Amino acid sequence: MSKFAYRTRVTGMGTSAFTFLEEKMIIFFNKQTRSDLAEYSVLIDNLEGTGDIAPGDLLMLGDRSYRITAVGDVANINFARLGHAVICFDGLEAARLPGEIHVEDTKVPKITIGLPVVFIKHQ
Repeated sequence: MSKFAYRTRVTGMGTSAFTFLEEKMIIFFNKQTRSDLAEYSVLIDNLEGTGDIAPGDLLMLGDRSYRITAVGDVANINFARLGHAVICFDGLEAARLPGEIHVEDTKVPKITIGLPVVFIKHQ
């Protein structure tokens, strides 16, 4: 069985979150974030688990997996403390900004309420 670093699910979407999806980005924030941030975010439930996310790990969105290619210097801290992560579907091997998590270059999946979000550790 795979070990997960974090597990949660999508609880809502801000009205402007779709703008970032078109740019091949998902901005996650905990559902309890400020309303001005929630407007631009995919909202997630409280996190289950602990651990660091690293290149080579997998991001599971529903039944689809995406290999993580880069993790910014503060991405783990932001996700653990705030439930905040910026996921970029561009395959970069070095994060452009310290809060970003990059995954393989592919189309952003459809995001729906209840969608499981799981970070799985590379074994």
